[in-house]
Amino acid sequence: MTSHLLTSFKQACHLCKVVISDRDELSSDRNTAVIITDIMDKIYPVQPSSETPRRVSFEQLETRLNKWQIDLPEPLRYSQSDRRNHILPHVLLLHIEYHAAVLLLHRAL
Repeated sequence: MTSHLLTSFKQACHLCKVVISDRDELSSDRNTAVIITDIMDKIYPVQPSSETPRRVSFEQLETRLNKWQIDLPEPLRYSQSDRRNHILPHVLLLHIEYHAAVLLLHRAL
């Protein structure tokens, strides 16, 4: 059985990092943002900002999380109906991190 450990690590990094366009409200010298940090900054800000409506930020973050899950390589996919006998721990951890980010985002609703 191949573990796909390196692929799993790369996907965990992708969960934390996404490329954002220069059109975004961030300066062009900051090309990467952390999804979970963005959730905290945009959905749970210390000082509310009126730049982008909260609902728009929520939808953008949700889209980024969904895209991350859709783009997962096949060996790292997991569902409860999966018939594989052995799901490796690092694959499960990857999905736990994803679902924690989803819960953090949806908790604000």
